Amino acid sequence: MTGRLRANIILVVRNKVSSPRKDYQDFVYRPVKENTIEKCAGRNYDGPENLVRWTSWNPNNPFAPNWDVPLWYDNFPEEFVDNILDKIYLIEDELGDWKHYNVFSWSDKFPFVNKLLLLLKTMYGWYMEELKCNFPNKVYIRGWLNILEPGELLPIHSHSFHENSFISGNLLLTDSEVSTEYVIPNYSTYCGNYLAGKDKGSVLLFPSWVEHFVPEVKEKRYCIAFDFYTDDAMQYVRENSEEFDPMMLSIEC
Repeated sequence: MTGRLRANIILVVRNKVSSPRKDYQDFVYRPVKENTIEKCAGRNYDGPENLVRWTSWNPNNPFAPNWDVPLWYDNFPEEFVDNILDKIYLIEDELGDWKHYNVFSWSDKFPFVNKLLLLLKTMYGWYMEELKCNFPNKVYIRGWLNILEPGELLPIHSHSFHENSFISGNLLLTDSEVSTEYVIPNYSTYCGNYLAGKDKGSVLLFPSWVEHFVPEVKEKRYCIAFDFYTDDAMQYVRENSEEFDPMMLSIEC
């Protein structure tokens, strides 16, 4: 065997991957036990404790990265969350496809809905105020249940990444042995993902484009996921969707 051929074989073997997609997934899903990303250089500590934020440096040229990832964290009272969960137990078997209902349309059946809407809208207001954002004239919301059985996981995803993407959120209804993990651009590569709270009542608002996932669970896990939409987004869907879109189930809040 010539030296050049042997060297080429060594390089191929060393760089061989069983599947590029699998290698990427293994990297993203690697176990993270603590929020080491809280200590990375991009962590922005301006604002209250509820605001967990990462920003890039001001770019000096068109190719330098430029992003802002603000998350808003809070906790809802355990008694209130237990009340929600009790009602979910009653209808769990009737829920059907998550794309075809809206939790926030159940106010005529379950009184908790109006209180939940008030809490989320208040939280949303604080979030906007701290970010010094202008409130959209109208905001809509749609919510659904994420129920994971033991051995299941929620794959990495984002809720949207188009020009009308706005704000999404997750409310944990049960204590969980794993966190929802949020992938912060570039910083997660070196410092791990951001781990949301694992306690019942933990709630997080985040930009809808931020990718996140739930690792495999050992115990049944209940969560309400939801999206806020602007009036511009709703108008776009009404005018351009030829087929059913889950956004059409949203209500003004």
